[in-house]
Amino acid sequence: MIPVGLFDAEESLVFDHQIFIDKKPTFYSFSNATDNMTGEEVFARFVPTSE
Repeated sequence: MIPVGLFDAEESLVFDHQIFIDKKPTFYSFSNATDNMTGEEVFARFVPTSE
């Protein structure tokens, strides 16, 4: 993940994923469809299991 603020107005960037979607404010919305993950889904995917 890279903060979008690091780039100048880059038109070629594609916004297609959102994480921690369950923590976003209700007024925060994007017009394009994205793959969304809740916090629980993020941790389940990226945190190693203790085996």
